[in-house]
Amino acid sequence: MAKIKSSFKDKIMFQKIESIRQKIDNNHSYINVLEEKYKEKNDKKLNDLKLKHNQYLLNLESKTLTKEKYLEIFSKKDMEQLGDWFYWKKRAIDQTLNRNLKKQPEQKDLYKQKQQEQLDNLNQAYEMKKAKVIEKFSIAAPTALEIKQNEKVFIEEKKRLDEEYKIYEETLKKRSS
Repeated sequence: MAKIKSSFKDKIMFQKIESIRQKIDNNHSYINVLEEKYKEKNDKKLNDLKLKHNQYLLNLESKTLTKEKYLEIFSKKDMEQLGDWFYWKKRAIDQTLNRNLKKQPEQKDLYKQKQQEQLDNLNQAYEMKKAKVIEKFSIAAPTALEIKQNEKVFIEEKKRLDEEYKIYEETLKKRSS
């Protein structure tokens, strides 16, 4: 009977030890999950700060550009869209002419005249839209002195923000340690 009691106690102790080991393993796994979650949170904070700094610096950097460079950089996307719009409209006019010429080749002069009118109207619309894009992105032409001063401010702010970013990054690393 004593032997049965002893083996029963041993079995219970072994189960308790296994249960405790399992809890320890779970805690280690949970610690790893928490560390990963904390690291992701810190990375997000750093990325948000970097994005905020870049937006601020973009504004400062745009003030260092000449009027022509500013227009070229900021209107590029709109001008490409306008160019695509013009291409597809012109192509539609050309395709319409070709279709009409296949149906009624004897009226070639009439269709050519219609096409030329449509192309003239399209060119006028293109030029108007192009002028609107240019007007949208036009700025007052800064002087060379203003550009130099703006460049100096931009460089100083970039250094300050880079330093601020490094300090914030070190602070987050210290917290996570």
